[in-house]
Amino acid sequence: MSCYDCHSNNTEYKWYDNIAPLSWYVDNNILKAKFSLNFSKWGEFPSWRRLLFFQGAIPYDIETKKMPPKSYTFMHPDAKISLDEKKQISKWISSIDFTKEQKNE
Repeated sequence: MSCYDCHSNNTEYKWYDNIAPLSWYVDNNILKAKFSLNFSKWGEFPSWRRLLFFQGAIPYDIETKKMPPKSYTFMHPDAKISLDEKKQISKWISSIDFTKEQKNE
């Protein structure tokens, strides 16, 4: 999923991402994205923070088309989230039992 390109430690850079000044823009955006949410550190988050992302921020950002940003999908059109993918994400989020997670902490 395109989320991991910026929101994880597994960014796959394109050749043009290494050319200044574009590289500065890309690096800054990825740094901000990881600061906000880094899926590579997901296991370190307390359950309340995961709940906050799953039931608030992630669905909201996808539905309002804040994520993925237009500046990203312009250069990566395959990163656009289709209506079917939105439904899959929503179904996946609603299938998570957060009460079970909180008991394990």
